[in-house]
Amino acid sequence: MSKFSVATSRAYRDKDGVAQIDTTWHNIVAWESDKVHDLEKITSGSKVYVVGRLHTQKYVAADGLEKTYYEVIASKVKLIDSDETLQYEF
Repeated sequence: MSKFSVATSRAYRDKDGVAQIDTTWHNIVAWESDKVHDLEKITSGSKVYVVGRLHTQKYVAADGLEKTYYEVIASKVKLIDSDETLQYEF
């Protein structure tokens, strides 16, 4: 099993016209399989294509507040070369 995080970013202009970047981090859990391989080659800054299902878990934090933890259980992971054009598969 391998766990890693993937960031997705969205660039936009706010109501005042100032450029903004909104980044969300996604926790990924993957097991080696025929569609998930070469996990050891994924390093910080690697570009990856991930397909999977969303898993949520609720817990009570130390401060007493209920929180929700989200992770993607990967069914496919592909390491993408910087110059590679990705064809989406559904």
